[in-house]
Amino acid sequence: MEFETKRLYTKTTNADFSDYIEAQSKDAAPSPDIMELLDKSLAEHSDEVAPEDFPTLMCLCEKWRGNALETLKVIRKDGDEVIGYFQFMDADTPTPYVGLELIYKYRHMGYGTELLLGALDALRHAGGYKAMGYATSVHNPNSIALAEKCGGILQKPAFPHLHFFFKEYMLPVSND
Repeated sequence: MEFETKRLYTKTTNADFSDYIEAQSKDAAPSPDIMELLDKSLAEHSDEVAPEDFPTLMCLCEKWRGNALETLKVIRKDGDEVIGYFQFMDADTPTPYVGLELIYKYRHMGYGTELLLGALDALRHAGGYKAMGYATSVHNPNSIALAEKCGGILQKPAFPHLHFFFKEYMLPVSND
């Protein structure tokens, strides 16, 4: 589902495009893989999470990696420059999950906020959507701030220990 904002537009591309964008952020600290973040959280909370809960955590990690992704290039209107990617996961459900990544030099310029709000608007106009899901690592304060800035409502974890690893938000598509 392509969409447009004041400064950006999106174009459908293949899922491998996300690897290309992540490789463009040479100046940034390398982004930890979701499994590295899981390991970090497990180490920090080893006394609180029972080993029998690990398979459930692994399944949750795979859920947000997802295979049913629609990947969009994010392009700045000013200069037609590709600056990142945006992904919809399970866009055929009433509550698709989304993810985004911007090339390092384009972060902290308001593009992430513009993308999330633009996606909400696109879902609103498409009809049939209740909310947009957004999950992030507890080790990513910028992503947490983005979800909250865009109206994300923190969800109670379905799994008791999930809040040690992820924060899951729902962003309402409509005010009904």
